[in-house]
Amino acid sequence: MGSPVAYRAAPLAYELAVMCRCGLKFPRWISWSDENPGHRYYRCRRSKSEMDCAYLVWIDPEPTPFMKTLLLDLRDVVWRLKKENANLKIRLHDGEEVIQLQEMNQALARDNIDKIEELKAKDMKLEEQNATLQVMAAEISSRSACSSFYSVVAVFAVALGVGMLLGRVMFA
Repeated sequence: MGSPVAYRAAPLAYELAVMCRCGLKFPRWISWSDENPGHRYYRCRRSKSEMDCAYLVWIDPEPTPFMKTLLLDLRDVVWRLKKENANLKIRLHDGEEVIQLQEMNQALARDNIDKIEELKAKDMKLEEQNATLQVMAAEISSRSACSSFYSVVAVFAVALGVGMLLGRVMFA
C-alpha cells in the first residue's frame, strides 16, 4: 500500500538541496515499512532503474521501540480505514445503481399498466366487432341457404323449360 498519510510537501520541495552521487537533488521520502515506519530518508531519484547509484541517507534517528510500534499500529489503522472507505464507496455506488434500477423498474411497470389498459380496450372493441361479424355471417349464411334453394328452383325451371322446348321440337 502507499503512504498512510499525504506528504505535506512534494519529495523535492525542500531547501538546502541534498545531492546524491549522480549529482541530482535527492527526493525526500517517508518509509512506512515494518522496519522503518515514519522514518524519513533521501534516496536517489533513479532508484529502481539501471542508472540507480543506490545512495540512501536516513534523515531521522532510529525511533524507540515504543514509537516504532505506535507508528506501525497507526499506519495499519489508517490503511484499514482507507480500505473500508473504498469498500463503502463501492457499496454506496452499488446502492445508488440499485435505486436507479428500482426507479426504472417502477417506471416500466407504470408503462406496462397503461399498455395493458390500452390492450384491454382494443380487445373489447375487437370482441364487439367479432360479434357483429358473426351476426352478419349468420345472416349471409341464411341468405345463401335461401339463395341455394332459389338457385335449385331456377335451374329446375330452366331445365323444365328446355325439356319442354326439346319435346316440342322432337314431336313437331
